[in-house]
Amino acid sequence: ELSLLGERSDLDRSELTADQANWLVDVPVGEPIRCHTQIRYNSAAQPATLTRHGGDRFEVVFDTPARGVTPGQAVVCYAAAEPDRVLGGGWIE
Repeated sequence: ELSLLGERSDLDRSELTADQANWLVDVPVGEPIRCHTQIRYNSAAQPATLTRHGGDRFEVVFDTPARGVTPGQAVVCYAAAEPDRVLGGGWIE
């Protein structure tokens, strides 16, 4: 017997918080910046807003909800104007 525990859309998240950040460029603390983020190596990067919270924590708010955002996964942030330029990344909380 098959039991439905939720809808597929229940896996969508509009934001994430990450820690253990490693920045390759100077990302200002507290200033939201536009970027593209990728949470799976085989998924397309998607538009978002990144806010660094000091230390090694940051928040990402997606333009459209992302599916399957999972704690322990890496998130990589790319420059909005230069999608091949890595800003940095961290581990999803």
